[in-house]
Amino acid sequence: MVDPAAALSLTSPSAESSAAAKPVDLDVETCPNCNAPRTDTSVMWCRKCGYHPTLDRVIDLVGEDLEQETPAVAVSDKPSAKEGLKLLFEATPAWMRRSAMAAVAAALLGVLARMFTEPESLARLAAALVLLFVAKSSIVTAHVWSFFYAVPESDRLGIGDLIVRPFYVWSPTMRDIEQPGVWRRPALMAFGIVAEVVGLAVVGGIPWARVWELGPAEPPKRALAEAVANVGKTDETDDTTAQAGPAKAARPRSDCVIIGYVPSVAGRLLGDQGDPDFSSLVLATEIRGKLTVIGAVSGPIPDAERAAIRQRLKALNRASPVIPCTITANWLEPVLACRVTYTRAQGSRFENLKYDKLLAELP
Repeated sequence: MVDPAAALSLTSPSAESSAAAKPVDLDVETCPNCNAPRTDTSVMWCRKCGYHPTLDRVIDLVGEDLEQETPAVAVSDKPSAKEGLKLLFEATPAWMRRSAMAAVAAALLGVLARMFTEPESLARLAAALVLLFVAKSSIVTAHVWSFFYAVPESDRLGIGDLIVRPFYVWSPTMRDIEQPGVWRRPALMAFGIVAEVVGLAVVGGIPWARVWELGPAEPPKRALAEAVANVGKTDETDDTTAQAGPAKAARPRSDCVIIGYVPSVAGRLLGDQGDPDFSSLVLATEIRGKLTVIGAVSGPIPDAERAAIRQRLKALNRASPVIPCTITANWLEPVLACRVTYTRAQGSRFENLKYDKLLAELP
């Protein structure tokens, strides 16, 4: 015959609970057996593990649902901006992330080049040309690299396909894009494309109006050279008050000879340390066969042409003007020629003079 006390000890949940009886407390907040919070106080037992505090053991009641232990799930609203960016970054393929970083690097180079160079300066022009050269080199290198990668897979691929079928050339590269090292070609191409766009649109500094004028400097009009040659000769028919020509709807142009210059403020105060600099150029042009002073022009003058003029100032210096002039300036031999535009001319009075370009020197 089984002792009831022994049977009760066999069904206790643990040796510790059988060794020492736990105090009966009907108002406990947690289960003495599993320490789970008691969310339902309408029953005596723990709905999670089935422990009955009065019986001091786990009971198995048919038809009673015990709570299933489920991990706590944090309920939150939509992810924050930082988490969203992190998820987007992780979802983006590695080759695409690297290509994007290469594009950002190219854009940053263009922005820095524009920030640290002056408008219409040689430094900005040089920065734009260097960036365009690097961009074009990157594009060609990436394209040729992809071509040689695709050649072993097709006997119909020719050198002409670099231009005729560029997408066919890039097909093997894009197919194996997840392979180690293949990402370098699209990243190089992305860098080149963005660098070329940035070099043209952001850096700028390329004088497009003069690109098609490359080559020997344009000679001044023959009449100007003849007027310079006739300086000092008397002409009874001279009439400098006559109108130089009818005004045009667009700004007319005039070829002039530089007969002097007004030194720059820094040059007047501190002296020129190298080639003399100027704030404006004194100009003369041919009017009715005579060389006539029409005023001074101050710019803007491109840096390259300003430097070319400055290099000749010392060699062409003279003590007095080649023709009478009321402007206070340093005088030059009538050798350097330039072209200016103006709005209206009345005799020797040219209104709104604006520098256009440097011409070839007069003989």
